[in-house]
Amino acid sequence: MMLALLQGLDPTAVSATVAVLGEGSFVDALSGVAGVEVVRLPPAGRLRHVARVPSTVVRLRSLIRSREIDVVEAAGEKMAIYAGWAGRLAGVPVVASLHAAPALHHDRSTRLLQKLMARSPRQATATCSQWMADEFRARHGIDARVIHDGLQVDLLPRAGAGRSRVLELAGWPTDAIVFAFFGRLQHWKGPDTFLDAAAIVSARPHAHEARFLVVGAALYGRDEGFAAALPERPASRALGARLHFAGYRDDALDLMSGVDVVVHCSRLAEPSGVVLIEAGGLERAVIASRSRGPDEAIDDGVDGLLVPVDDAQALADAME
Repeated sequence: MMLALLQGLDPTAVSATVAVLGEGSFVDALSGVAGVEVVRLPPAGRLRHVARVPSTVVRLRSLIRSREIDVVEAAGEKMAIYAGWAGRLAGVPVVASLHAAPALHHDRSTRLLQKLMARSPRQATATCSQWMADEFRARHGIDARVIHDGLQVDLLPRAGAGRSRVLELAGWPTDAIVFAFFGRLQHWKGPDTFLDAAAIVSARPHAHEARFLVVGAALYGRDEGFAAALPERPASRALGARLHFAGYRDDALDLMSGVDVVVHCSRLAEPSGVVLIEAGGLERAVIASRSRGPDEAIDDGVDGLLVPVDDAQALADAME
């Protein structure tokens, strides 16, 4: 979402500076956006590294002053803490942009992080869905403005452009009807529900063209055992060559443009469901769990189909 925002700014009217507190491929992507300056600061570590917090705040304050920044956007909860205090010291307004759903997190450290964020100075808060705004208000007394996630459609691949790539990657025939799961391979994202539904569909006598693509990997060191076991599930084995695991892909949007149906299976509420928005922008058919986030992005029966959470049979019926 940060990348989409920066790409959408008018560089003749707005100059943007992005302060990053770490390294990675995303930093390179930011550096490639016209009119955007990327400033690398020393890693801040986790908030429990209390000794690093003041120095990080001071560095951000110095950057705000040296670049004569007018407004600071704090991307995420932790950055809302650092940037909130840096903005207070520099005398500029701060907007906290929150994309992590409060109801997804029940561990003690995350609750503490959100409490600290709620007490950090800022002039405004934005969330990407109404249900998140309601949760933050109920849990932390934060009055957030809802700004739904969006895309620059003109930067997306052309609808259907990745069709040949999908078929070549999986070795499927040209008449294949491809259902695809895109996302992190974590339990709460429901890739196993997708596989179970796929096995149900493929067992039906008239579904010989159906094929099933899984694009994603276990990221951030989470649920690695769960992800590794997915190809060995009975449902996966039953699908045989009809199923293809593509792993993590930098060209995920190109592949998405070439499938027929994007299937979303999250067991828990999504902040907004960016995959669904991307699928819509690529003119793909969409099936999603009827949960908070997707129910704001999809008008059931109009923009796509909504099915009960974690119900492989209902999902299979919708796929058929």
